[in-house]
Amino acid sequence: MRISIARAGPAIVAAAALALSSSRALGAPPTDDDRRAAAGLFNEGTKAFAAGAYRVAAGDFESAYARAPHHAPLFNAARSWHRAGELPRAATLYARYLAMAPADARDRAAASAGLAEIGPRLVRFEIDAPAFASVRVDDQPSDARVVYALPGTHTIAASGVGPGGRARSAEATRTAAAGDVVAVALEPRDDAAPPAPLPAAPGAVAAPSAVAGDSAHANTAPPERGDDAPRRGWSPVVVWVGAGLTVMSLAGGVLSELDYASYKRNHPGATGDTLQQETMRLRRSSFLFVTATALAIGTTVAAIWLVDWKGEAAPPPARVRGGVVADERGARLVLAGSF
Repeated sequence: MRISIARAGPAIVAAAALALSSSRALGAPPTDDDRRAAAGLFNEGTKAFAAGAYRVAAGDFESAYARAPHHAPLFNAARSWHRAGELPRAATLYARYLAMAPADARDRAAASAGLAEIGPRLVRFEIDAPAFASVRVDDQPSDARVVYALPGTHTIAASGVGPGGRARSAEATRTAAAGDVVAVALEPRDDAAPPAPLPAAPGAVAAPSAVAGDSAHANTAPPERGDDAPRRGWSPVVVWVGAGLTVMSLAGGVLSELDYASYKRNHPGATGDTLQQETMRLRRSSFLFVTATALAIGTTVAAIWLVDWKGEAAPPPARVRGGVVADERGARLVLAGSF
């Protein structure tokens, strides 16, 4: 089968650089600078392909897609990897192109033919990991959920953040032969168990759910406040914490973006490992900016509708109780109280 690159005429270059309906990694829309950079990278990739530098061309096309996602650079990146002999990466991008491109896309038939040629020689992993932000295949980051690999044993891992801010992860190892289609469903598990409840100290008044049989003596009254009225919303501390986390995420995003720009300047025409490092830095920056945006929105919503500003008053004096508790884990000193 003859392999040819899609001609990079003005219409295709403009389509790659001006993908207004696409989005960058993690949902951030491409800026004007992103679109201009994507057009330049697309042109560089076309020149590299014509010169036979297929790995360089593939890296340029993938970088163009990362700056302003569109199906045209995906197809050209797949063809470049195909020519370079990197069949798993080529097949993964062919599949991604076919999932993204419209039904009447000019290169759909060529992409289908390329995938039909090399797909039977590989393993196709169909990864279901909706609860996770990132997926790695054999310790290599992947932003695709259909991934091709050489026959053999492979490890698919995923990580993210679950409810309550706890880190969560999952991992699966699969061995497959050429032509196999392997479905991998990754179920989340929290990496850290929630803290055990603090046992009641001797002589302490238990809450209704803390000690069975003590409900008749439980103190169900709200904490004392200067205005004798129960708080109706969240504490203002939530706003200050949210604002602090927003500033930290924003600062981290700025530093990460500077690191990405410096790395790209020092590694022009990145391929292989350097391309992966460049992509990782771009995703890290996007993640931090999106996190800062989400924290800012959440903090603003909490400040307007959820925080009880009027109810803030001087806190009650701290009450601390202590004692020694003995159980199957031995004797230990326990402090319990309210602040």
